[in-house]
Amino acid sequence: MLFKTGSGALKVVAGILLALIVLLGIFQLGLFVGYRKAKSSYDWADSYRGMMSGRNGGRGGMMRSGFMRQFRGDDFSNGQGVAGSVVKMSATGLVVTGADGIEIIVNGAPRTIIVSGRDAVKLTDVKVGEIVVVMGAPERDGSIDATIIRLMGIAPTSATGTATTTTK
Repeated sequence: MLFKTGSGALKVVAGILLALIVLLGIFQLGLFVGYRKAKSSYDWADSYRGMMSGRNGGRGGMMRSGFMRQFRGDDFSNGQGVAGSVVKMSATGLVVTGADGIEIIVNGAPRTIIVSGRDAVKLTDVKVGEIVVVMGAPERDGSIDATIIRLMGIAPTSATGTATTTTK
């Protein structure tokens, strides 16, 4: 007999086999977690690409003719925000005309983050005619309590000198 009952060699072999099984289980768990993380990252990137390139399978969106050229707010979902041109300003907020032509009241607050490029700005720095993307919480009256307002620049002007926005 190669191994005697109760021999130390049998215990060593059993211990090695048990250790291999545990290591393989840990390896399999790592593969599972890695797959889930990669899938989550892929799904996020796919959603981001769809948002940036439009809803029509890659046609349209912010990338239709170069980054941020002919910006249209209708490329963004308006569930809890609005993208469009500022038409009115007040001390506490602004009014934005969305892609559908409807004016939305945007309420600013001291905690509202307002960004232009990489710089934080104040509500008083926002100008009428500027294109903005607003995200926040909708209110019962139809207004939006802004969490973040991103300034995208001034809307292109037509030959008459008035700001123009493109709608579908």
